[in-house]
Amino acid sequence: MDNGNLCITGGKLGKTATYTWTVGYSRNGGAITVMLGDQRKNSKIVALPNYYGSKKLSSVGGYAELSQKHSVNADDCIRGVMEYKGKMYVTKWRCP
Repeated sequence: MDNGNLCITGGKLGKTATYTWTVGYSRNGGAITVMLGDQRKNSKIVALPNYYGSKKLSSVGGYAELSQKHSVNADDCIRGVMEYKGKMYVTKWRCP
């Protein structure tokens, strides 16, 4: 999307454990509602996106952020995902 920035933070990769992951999206202009979440993959599978919920950005833009706690395996990669008007946007994969 134009004038936007999607990111995923938190957690730790390379170790099987439960962490809090935060996905955020910042943007200038226009009120929109986005769905935020993450997606995991490893050598065996690419999981379906795991959406944390929806957030509305104000008419002047702003920042939307949602967090969720869940487990990752030692060999999992993770990326942030956002859905807007039926289209999925993603960050780069973070891998151990």
